[in-house]
Amino acid sequence: MKLFVYHLALKPQYHDFAAWDAGVQETFNQHAEYLNRGIQHGRVMMVGRTDTELRDNFGMVIFEAENQADADEFMNSDPAVSKGVMVGRAFPFKLLKVTEQAKKWNAW
Repeated sequence: MKLFVYHLALKPQYHDFAAWDAGVQETFNQHAEYLNRGIQHGRVMMVGRTDTELRDNFGMVIFEAENQADADEFMNSDPAVSKGVMVGRAFPFKLLKVTEQAKKWNAW
């Protein structure tokens, strides 16, 4: 297994909360469930997003995959991507350092 990261960004039409109907909200619920399952199964190691205005907001998921095709499949299976609310790009990722201080930021 190798490390990968995928970058997620809202499609421009969702930069305004007024565009978030019940379907979009349900997609985000499914997105959270998808990532939680990835965490529970040990595939996803870290998930986060910027705390900015929606137009500037983006998220990142650090996870394991066999290769680029497997990474792309995992990312494209995320409901936020597969249902067209967000666009994603997956990249190989090299973890260089992790500090003890990083552990205090565990949000779940």
